[in-house]
Order: sequence, then structure tokens, then C-alpha cells
Amino acid sequence: MAKRSSPVVNKTVKTVAKAVLGGRRRKLPGLMGILVLLFCFGLLVYDNVRNAQNAPEPPSVDDYDEPLTGSVLTLREGTYRVERVVDGDTIILDGKPFELDKGIRVRLLGVDTPETVKPNWPVEPWGPEASAYTKKRIAENGSVVRLEFDRELKDKYGRFLAYIWLKDADERDSMLNLELVRLGLGRTMPEFKIRRQAEFAAAEQAAQRKRLGIWSGK
Repeated sequence: MAKRSSPVVNKTVKTVAKAVLGGRRRKLPGLMGILVLLFCFGLLVYDNVRNAQNAPEPPSVDDYDEPLTGSVLTLREGTYRVERVVDGDTIILDGKPFELDKGIRVRLLGVDTPETVKPNWPVEPWGPEASAYTKKRIAENGSVVRLEFDRELKDKYGRFLAYIWLKDADERDSMLNLELVRLGLGRTMPEFKIRRQAEFAAAEQAAQRKRLGIWSGK
């Protein structure tokens, strides 16, 4: 938003205008008065334009993007290399193939593991175990994962939402998100409507019955 004219300019213009309009003993001639008024008007316009040019620009929408993702990238379902694991339910893909200086943050869809790296938040029980399991499984898969998307591509923080597919010991496809729920290393997220909702709910109920992980009461 442009700033108003400075107080000094306003005061000067008012003083001159008052003199021209008859507020002084010695009045200026008619033509001269009109010229002075035009000069004052031009001074006001110039001052407003100058302030508008010097005013800081409002931040763009891109300034609020998730810092590890940005808004210019669109991922497709497929195989990607993992740069690192943040915690049990968040990984960073290698951004170099996309000519990005930073990695691409992906949030595992359908599962919420206990916190371990959240700022100003204590490490929650079973959080380190969940992080260690995700790191172990991805390392076993050669730090390569296959992404599958659902209805929503990103969350409100700009993170990509995906099912993470790996190979198990028998070289069969296995979903890491679901493994974490089955082992009691994470809770389901019923607030997010996903196509695999029933599958995740069943896995969580089984973990609860077996009192695994977060359901063990420890």
C-alpha cells in the first residue's frame, strides 16, 4: 500500500494554497495564483508516486511455501531416490534430478508416527523406534522408494502425500505406511479420507489387539 504524502509537503502545500486563495494581505495575481496551485498539485502527486515506489512490496505467495518443496514442482507416481529420513512418517527425496538445491519432502499418507524432531516438542514414546524402522526399511531397499498418490497430492504445509512402496524379504511389494500401522509404530489418520481407509483401520485394530508398540501401554 502506498504511503501518504509527508507532513512537510502537506504543510508547504497548505501554506501556499492559503496564500493563493486569499488568506494573506498581499494576494498573488490571478494567473500567477493558478500556476502556483498547479505547482502544489504536481508536488502532491510527485510525493505520492515517490512513496509508492519506495514502499516495500508485499510478500508473494511463494514466500510461504514449504521450504523443502516449493511450488514449481509436480511429482508423478514412480520410483525416486531418498536423500534422508526425517522421522517415522516423513522422508526427503533427492532433489538433484529436478535441479533443486534442496530435497523434496514427502509425508507418508494414512499414518502418524510419534514425534521425534518437532521443534519445541519432546520426543514421544515409540518415536525413535518408528524413525529407526523407516530408516532400516528404506536402506534395505537401496534408498529407493516407489510413490503412489491418493486424492490429495499435497497437505497444507506443501508436503507431498504418498504411499511408500518397498520390497519385502521375499521381493514382494509392501507398503511402508501400512507396515508402521501393523507394528503399532503409528496411528491411522481417519480425519483424512483416503481410498485405503478400511485397510489402515483393520491394521490398527489388529495392532491394538496384539498390544504392539504404542498400544502396549509402555
